[in-house]
Amino acid sequence: MNKQKQRRSITNASLSSLLPDELIIQILLRLPVRSLLRFKCVCKLWLSEISDPKFAKSQFDLAASPTHRLFLDFNDQFEIESLDIDEPESAAAVVNIPFCPPLSSPCSGARFEILGSCRGFVLLVTHLGYFHVWNPSTGFQRQIPLDARCTFKVYYSLYGIGYDQSTDDYLLVYITPSKNVRACEINSFSLKTNLPSRKRISDEILDTKFAFSMSVRQGMFFNGCLHWLVNSRGKDLFVILAFDLSKRSLLEIAVSNELALELADVKKLYTLRVMKECLALCCSDLGGVTVIWIMKEYKVKSSWTKMILSADVPSSSFFFPICFTKCGDVFGWNERERLLRLNDKGELLEDRALWKGKRTQKRDFVIYRYPELHRHMYTESLLSLHG
Repeated sequence: MNKQKQRRSITNASLSSLLPDELIIQILLRLPVRSLLRFKCVCKLWLSEISDPKFAKSQFDLAASPTHRLFLDFNDQFEIESLDIDEPESAAAVVNIPFCPPLSSPCSGARFEILGSCRGFVLLVTHLGYFHVWNPSTGFQRQIPLDARCTFKVYYSLYGIGYDQSTDDYLLVYITPSKNVRACEINSFSLKTNLPSRKRISDEILDTKFAFSMSVRQGMFFNGCLHWLVNSRGKDLFVILAFDLSKRSLLEIAVSNELALELADVKKLYTLRVMKECLALCCSDLGGVTVIWIMKEYKVKSSWTKMILSADVPSSSFFFPICFTKCGDVFGWNERERLLRLNDKGELLEDRALWKGKRTQKRDFVIYRYPELHRHMYTESLLSLHG
């Protein structure tokens, strides 16, 4: 025990003699999260600084190269299988991250579904009707019960978690259909004040713009808004619906004329993503021919740019892009539940099963029919919630 204390005091003294504490902290701010979690054990100073919420916020804002991880699936030990998309293929190992609600929680052992992510936090919902906000990097979690009268609508609502910079608050948002066909409810829950709010929209014009669908429940947080790809009743095609967190208002993101024509093709499958730090729409067709539309300037209709990717997959397969890596490769998956990595020419670089072993969790219809409900990106962070 004395040797350990002596070793720590020598480490502290040597660090202080080499570099001033202020410079050490500035270096730490620019390191990845996984390294910082290990470095908490170096000395008391580092433990204190890295554990400080102000340090976590500065680190998230200043990180030179944030780590983006891809959720693959829940395994039979109720762990989430996660992959660093920017690691080289030879080193890209799947990491199992345990999600462990307290044993006293009614959600212990429940089935979970991923509904979005924001600044390192992941939004989960259970079949029992509870939300969980979870930081996989630190293990932080908070359970939030759904409104009892909205629980039955869990599969027919739009969900998401976002950050309101104007109030420094995280909002859990879910939009539910009303019994009145011409109305819907926008529900939000402040994770800063622990207060819910509800806004009823009965505008007939808005109601004709979109229809709820089980496959589009995940909200993509980008540029202060949550986004969903929803079906327009009035236009009979898909449109991008956005919820502005600071203004608490709904709006429609305009698409280019050529993209609007593609969205009218019922034979194609569409997914909404954030790719290359932009909002992106992916249109998949049989044979692996995928068109990726990237909105290079947010809310500017003319900035939609088309990229055609011919994936090296069988002619009877779909390829669903998820994200770009820093080196320009594309991660995606097919309907056979396999994860594929392609280069910019569409050549297959990696092919692996999305999950291994036998599942013990009961998989309901929604997850079987829409496996993309578990294909979600998140950014590692040390952030925690207020209180």
